[in-house]
Amino acid sequence: MTIKSSNKIWIFGELWCPDTTRVMQLLDFLKIDYEWVNTGKDKQARELVIKTAGKYKIPIVFFEDGSYLIEPSDFEIIQKLNIDEEKLSEFYKRKSCL
Repeated sequence: MTIKSSNKIWIFGELWCPDTTRVMQLLDFLKIDYEWVNTGKDKQARELVIKTAGKYKIPIVFFEDGSYLIEPSDFEIIQKLNIDEEKLSEFYKRKSCL
């Protein structure tokens, strides 16, 4: 599987994985477009995860510039996207109210 340049971030993972859903929720909160790739149903995507991480580690977040983060924390994501830490605080406050 080849990731073609687009204006989106790609999240490779599975919905049973709490880290995958956490990353998706964070990007949704930040209103950042992304495309989710279900590595449980896409053999090529699964192979790309293994090739990239050395073993099956999810999520992997690929960015437009060709960089990626393996099992990233929320803080690593906002740093990569140059987002103010205040937004992360808002995200956590909102989550605690749900």
